[in-house]
Amino acid sequence: MKDHAETRYGRPLSSFWMKDGEPIEGKFDFSMWHALVVNPSTLYFHAVSSLCPFAIRGILWYQGETNVFDPEYAEKQQALIESWRNMWGLGDYPFYTVQIAPFRGYSTLTDCWIQQYQTARRIGNTEIVPTVDIGDLNSAHPVNKRDVGLRLAACALQHTYGQKDVVASGPVYLSQEVNGPKILVRFTQHYGGLKTRDGKAPDWFEIAGADGKFAKADAKIIGNTVEVSAPEVPTPLFVRCGWHQTAEPNLANLAGWPVWPFNTALPFFSEKRDSHETP
Repeated sequence: MKDHAETRYGRPLSSFWMKDGEPIEGKFDFSMWHALVVNPSTLYFHAVSSLCPFAIRGILWYQGETNVFDPEYAEKQQALIESWRNMWGLGDYPFYTVQIAPFRGYSTLTDCWIQQYQTARRIGNTEIVPTVDIGDLNSAHPVNKRDVGLRLAACALQHTYGQKDVVASGPVYLSQEVNGPKILVRFTQHYGGLKTRDGKAPDWFEIAGADGKFAKADAKIIGNTVEVSAPEVPTPLFVRCGWHQTAEPNLANLAGWPVWPFNTALPFFSEKRDSHETP
């Protein structure tokens, strides 16, 4: 059983499921089940393919924890979306996804965010909702699903049902302007202005110079922008916000939606894009 699980799962089982080399009664079954669940196409044939004849309006997708360390997640997500749209035969129906929330155990979370951002940017009629303010740093599966559902609903109301007065995004990085020792960061999706959720100065901002070494920055809101600086970086070139697996940045738009984490040292954030509704 152990060899079978390692073959199907692709990695050794945690010692949590074993004691003295033997399965722990009542726990090994779960491990075997999970090994099958994460196998490609298992859930599709078990729970999705039978729905294909039915008419749908769109898909809400909240998944990625198992793939958080996968550098090809964007390609796999694109393949999934395109294949599902093809199977249903209803055209490019909406596909709305959820950002993986901050969690201490995700050392590569920012890489996963890039993968999720790429999916939303590459594929038409695809959006993503933020979660950096409603997660649980000690759990890969935060219990607050209500706010996730409300944000997905807002996304559908705005983009699918045309209710343009509905807010469906947090502040999105637009551009940066270096002014001597300071960087002025511009945002879109601010909905009239910026604020912080706790009334304090914006946190989780960092800047770096040509050496790429980031230092904690002082930040202040100026209208629809944020001005950042740090004594340790007299000649800054890059700025980032919330770029860590434990970051829960307090910056938000006037509607209360949280800022999208970004890092201008990465080419992704300087690439041309058709929309600034999401990163």
